Amino acid sequence: MAEAPRFQEPGWFTRHVFNPLVAALSKAGLSVAGSRVLEVQGRKSGEWRQTPVNPLSLDGRRYLVAPRGHTQWVRNIRVSGRGRLRGRSTEEFSG
Repeated sequence: MAEAPRFQEPGWFTRHVFNPLVAALSKAGLSVAGSRVLEVQGRKSGEWRQTPVNPLSLDGRRYLVAPRGHTQWVRNIRVSGRGRLRGRSTEEFSG
């Protein structure tokens, strides 16, 4: 039987200081190392949730990678199949 995907919980500083700061800067159009704000609908509530992310490019395609594992935003995207990336502009995606 395969092991369930792991999730590494972020620490207090990351959750309460770093992520909100990066999200605010990204929304203001000031990218931190290519950061954007990912918005995805909650799979149960339907409410839009936000988290800072860094899209990665490889061979002309962009990817979202969850370095902390099987996070809530990953689960939400898998259910909804769509989301938005915000920065200076908003980019909707599906897939």
